Amino acid sequence: MTTGNRLKEERTRLGYSQEAFAKAGGVSRQSQIMYEQDNTEACSGYFTLISAIGADVMFILTGVRSSQDDSVVIQEENKKEEVIRMYENL
Repeated sequence: MTTGNRLKEERTRLGYSQEAFAKAGGVSRQSQIMYEQDNTEACSGYFTLISAIGADVMFILTGVRSSQDDSVVIQEENKKEEVIRMYENL
């Protein structure tokens, strides 16, 4: 499955038309079509904007669904830092 296929799948999963998804990503409908057909690659700004409406950018780029939301990742990082501090104080 290509990046364009995954982008289309993600757009469909979220229930957006090409026009609405393109608008959310700050691009034209024609650009959206070109991304989905793998005729051109989107820039990082596009991915930042579509992530704000719930797109799983990790899935689009790699084919692997994100398994954790940001709050869980932050909590885990805080726990790791706490364990390191405790170890350093032994």
